[in-house]
Amino acid sequence: MSINLNGRPTKPFRVRGLPVEDLFAHYDNPDGIADLDRAIDTNLLRRPVADILTSLEDLDATLLAHHAQRTPGSGADGDPTTFVD
Repeated sequence: MSINLNGRPTKPFRVRGLPVEDLFAHYDNPDGIADLDRAIDTNLLRRPVADILTSLEDLDATLLAHHAQRTPGSGADGDPTTFVD
């Protein structure tokens, strides 16, 4: 085996010991994949790409409203860029 170290391959070397499959066999749980996916969705707030893209359509108005310290849609025509100090 050899690896890259600082962008350069090392000289080949031998690795001895227990196989990785044996060391981490107790983590193998194919039946728990659905539970793991649900936990990832919950903890990372994972959403479908379509939902994210839909929410991004209103992001400009939401950010402008926030910085104008108003709620979105409270302008004369609903566009926070029409607000004048």
